[in-house]
Amino acid sequence: MKERLKSLRREAGLTQADMARKMGITASAYGFWEQGRNEPDLKSATKLAEIFDVSTDYLLGRTNDRHRPYYELGTKDIKEIDALMKDLENQMDIGISFHGEPLDEQDREVLMQSIRTAIEINKQRAKEKYTPKKYRGDK
Repeated sequence: MKERLKSLRREAGLTQADMARKMGITASAYGFWEQGRNEPDLKSATKLAEIFDVSTDYLLGRTNDRHRPYYELGTKDIKEIDALMKDLENQMDIGISFHGEPLDEQDREVLMQSIRTAIEINKQRAKEKYTPKKYRGDK
């Protein structure tokens, strides 16, 4: 990933400081990504892919095809999911139990992550299935 980030940034004629401003992080934090010392989280990787107009799979080195699929989740989708998860978490503060026993913090976190993953998969499948052909950008 570090090589792809460096290459894409240079192609775009941007400095690390420029990218840091676009990402809302420090220049050193962005530099750590290009050095391979740290990796961006899902939200940051999605934003990077949008900035460079490539797929997250390309950014992660999983494919050499730069084309970003129309059904890939964007930052708007991630923000919507974040808001939904925050609402759900607030509702869960009331208390949730399994077989009459309250969930401990670890079980609660596993449940929340499972729900988030299911929402992300379903949102992506819905985009795949219901996006009109004229907006798909198929080549």
